[in-house]
Amino acid sequence: MNRVLKTPRGLKHCYNYFKALDSNNSNITLFCHGLYGSKHEFDDIASDERLLSLTNTYTLDHVIHPKFTFDDQAEYIIDFLDNINSKDAKATLVGHSMGGRASMRAALLYPERVNAVMSIDAPATSFAHIPGYTDRTYALVKYFKEFDLSKFSRMEEIEDHMKEKFRVDDVALTRIMRNFNYSDQDGSQIVWRVNPQYLCDNIVSMYYFDYTETFEGPVKMLVGGISDRWKFEDFNERFPNIKQEDVISIPNTGHWIHTDDPESVIVNLVDLLKRIE
Repeated sequence: MNRVLKTPRGLKHCYNYFKALDSNNSNITLFCHGLYGSKHEFDDIASDERLLSLTNTYTLDHVIHPKFTFDDQAEYIIDFLDNINSKDAKATLVGHSMGGRASMRAALLYPERVNAVMSIDAPATSFAHIPGYTDRTYALVKYFKEFDLSKFSRMEEIEDHMKEKFRVDDVALTRIMRNFNYSDQDGSQIVWRVNPQYLCDNIVSMYYFDYTETFEGPVKMLVGGISDRWKFEDFNERFPNIKQEDVISIPNTGHWIHTDDPESVIVNLVDLLKRIE
């Protein structure tokens, strides 16, 4: 299931692959995680047989961190598609948060390579004007930049620290802990899987989505019902064929809709896949 692909362009893709139930099915659906996430977030959804009856699925460790512009991330998605299938392969893109914005950017830049898009609590507009939202994001990134890993020798110590510092539940803790690993040299040192200094220096770029291209294919935008922050107007300029009913508020969910209510994600994605001609 866990796979690594190095492409002729020198890019490295870490991903999981779930084969369609029909071996002749060539449809592709690609899942992209958000900030401080990993490919494993979508494994349970991507392996659901209702999806695999319609498509092959891939969950990708997205290159959100070393390259931070959405154009770079869109290019990374297309490079992955080029090398798992062919240079004319089309895919349905599903992304959460920053992965959702990267997926939408890929659809805007490479519409000939994208069948459909599902965004999970990620708007197709800039949100630098929302101070509370941006301030919380920056505070978290800044904390991790200043986090001294040399004080810890075991993962369990970091887990205890995160629980005390952020009062996080087990799901959020698992998501955070996937960003740490033991060093390749001798395994005695804990290291980041991401670059927190680069993130802190460039985090502001994720607040903006000032593009002029459009995508006219099928789309669905899932919005966390608790915050209910994003509306139809946050999507329709870039996706002119979107309808009001395509922006769906999922009750009793926060920002991580795919964690809070994976069933709603599956049901809506099945519906989206069935729209593709």
